[in-house]
Amino acid sequence: GAEHGAVRRVRRRWLLGRLGLGPNTGRCDGFGGARSQRRGTQRSDLALATTLTVEPSMERHVTILGAFHIAFGAIGLVAALAILLIFGGAAGLIGLGAASDPDAWIAVPIVGIVGTVLTMIVLTLSLPGIAAGFGLMTYRPWARMLTVVLSLLHLLNFPFGTALGVYGLWVLLSDEGRVLFERHAATG
Repeated sequence: GAEHGAVRRVRRRWLLGRLGLGPNTGRCDGFGGARSQRRGTQRSDLALATTLTVEPSMERHVTILGAFHIAFGAIGLVAALAILLIFGGAAGLIGLGAASDPDAWIAVPIVGIVGTVLTMIVLTLSLPGIAAGFGLMTYRPWARMLTVVLSLLHLLNFPFGTALGVYGLWVLLSDEGRVLFERHAATG
């Protein structure tokens, strides 16, 4: 209804301003119509600015982004468990063979340490993603900042992480995303 109309007007005004057809150019009134001939006035920019609302689709994008971060984090937890099992199993098998080869005892702690370090790295990258996902779904301001940082890190993880990173940056750094989080922070 009226809320969607206000968003469309804001977008239209922004686009016209980018094209050089905004209210300060003298070519149009910023709403796509002719300048008002009555007393040579324009429509109030303040009235338009106060009607700025967030389109429901941006809320949907934030929810989807949160779900993707939770899913990526869960996949990371499964990967950490798999790494732990693989390296733990390898260390166990090497230990069984060490009875006949004394040099194999040297490899057991090395394999165990490598597995533990890899598991900790994957957990360190996965757990913040899960927290950020749940925070996004409840519009927490800290989750927005955390997700921006995680999105920048995801850009290096081609191809899926790159797509998630670009999507996250688009959602959270857009004006609508910023307004959405500011509105939720102000209400509570």
